[in-house]
Amino acid sequence: MSASRQALELKVRAKLELQRRKNERRTVYGIVDPEKGLTHAITSTKEGVWTETQDDIDIYIPAKAERVLTSNKRFIVLLGGRGSAKSVTVADMAITDAKDNQSKTYFLREFQSSIKNSVYSLVKEEISRFQLPGFTVQQQSIGYKDDQAFEFAGL
Repeated sequence: MSASRQALELKVRAKLELQRRKNERRTVYGIVDPEKGLTHAITSTKEGVWTETQDDIDIYIPAKAERVLTSNKRFIVLLGGRGSAKSVTVADMAITDAKDNQSKTYFLREFQSSIKNSVYSLVKEEISRFQLPGFTVQQQSIGYKDDQAFEFAGL
């Protein structure tokens, strides 16, 4: 085998190893204020304790959503107008919660005429955008590592 081929294979193996390590580590959230920009980064332990970190940021969320992210409440209701980043922020949080904690999320909307008109499409797009392995997109739900992670319904 030539030296250039060996070097290329070594690079590929290194890149795959970095991707594997990134997927195994806990998600790091960058907290962004509209006026101050990035204010800090946080991550949680397996025990659910949130701490500031200097690690590379995986996902950016608005500062107003930090309380939602760090809450230990079972049910959380968000209020706000159109374009206030609620759907994307919550989808991102739910995706990383499934990845980090194997949690399950049931998305409910007051009006939902079809799965196509639900947040299903958004969650599917965000998983693709983050290039997260282990997620399987099915017709009515989305799974993670052979378990159902997300379901969608109208009230």
